[in-house]
This record gives sequence, structure tokens and C-alpha cells, in this order.
Amino acid sequence: MARLFAAAVVVPFLALFASPVSAAWKPSSDTKAVCDALIQQFPDKLAWDPLGPYGVSTLARAPAYNAANLDYWNAANSLNRAACAFFPSTTDEVAFAVQTLNRYESVRFALKAGGHNPNKGFSSVGGGVLIAFRPNLQTATPSRDGSAIEIGAGCKWEDVYGVLQPLGKTVAGGRLGDVGTTGLILGGGLSYLSAQHVSDTLVKR
Repeated sequence: MARLFAAAVVVPFLALFASPVSAAWKPSSDTKAVCDALIQQFPDKLAWDPLGPYGVSTLARAPAYNAANLDYWNAANSLNRAACAFFPSTTDEVAFAVQTLNRYESVRFALKAGGHNPNKGFSSVGGGVLIAFRPNLQTATPSRDGSAIEIGAGCKWEDVYGVLQPLGKTVAGGRLGDVGTTGLILGGGLSYLSAQHVSDTLVKR
């Protein structure tokens, strides 16, 4: 609770002083080109930084940007503001974003699932493109026979456990519900045992 409270206090305080320096946050021409390509293809799934020079054009989606920017275990990552945030809901949309980024090699980007890694820049990117898997890929669907569960890249383990608990089932996962499934599965996490088991339970279909 204290950590979340700190984020809620720090970021609005920053916003008070953001307007005079917003020009310093103006993205590079290549970064703007990537964001423009994404918003042209998926107009409802991109939000510019509401404190940046283009924020007014996607002001209706500012709450989505702010939610993604505040949902970090380490509140300091919230100060590492992306020029724009993209919220895909399918793998094809993720692929389009990656293909677009490949055409502009100078553009910095980050992928954000749970945002639990404390290191600045691990799932945040100052002045770049943030691909945020929450909330549109925050899905957890058990198989019909109950032998597996299909999870979206934006799930946290609390989402998975919440679906499985009523079924009397569980999976090898994070010790804390706030840990993202994607980071733990791909990176192994910080636990003594989870790194030895979680990725081994991944089923490729």
C-alpha cells in the first residue's frame, strides 16, 4: 500500500511542473513516425503522453496511458515516461508494432506486462514507445478439461490464481500475485524454486 501511495503522490507532483518543460520531451522524428503508424492502423489503441506535445490528440485515452504509467512495482519507473503507449489485444497487433519498430532502428521501446521488475528501463522507456499488454491481453481461460490454462501476456499471477482457485487447481507461478506472468516465465523470477519449474510447465499449442 505504501508503495502505491508513493506513486500516486509523486506523479501528480511532477505534473505540476511538466508544462514548462514539455518541449524537452518532444519525441524524435522516428519515434513520432512509429507512434503515427500505430495510431493510423489502430486508432483506439494508442495514447500519446498526456503531458507531452501531442497528448491533446489522444486525451480521451489519457486514463489508459496514466494507468500503464503508474502500475509499476518500483514507482521510480513512472518517471520514465514513454512518448506514446500502445495497447494491443492480439498477437497480430503486437507483430505489426514490432515490424514497424524494425523499420526505425533508432527508436527505443519497451514491453510491459506486469511491471514488477524494479530496474528502470526494464519495462519502461523514456521518450520511446511502450507496448503495454495490460489491460487488453489480461486474459486467463482454463481449458475444457482443466489440464491447462491459456493466459494473455498482460496477466499477473493474481489473475491466474483467481481463475483457478474456484476450480480447486493451481499452477507453478509467482510467490506474489502482483508479479507478471510474462516476466516470470521468460526471465525466471527471483524465487529460489520458481525458475526451476515455471517455464517447464509451459505448453505450446
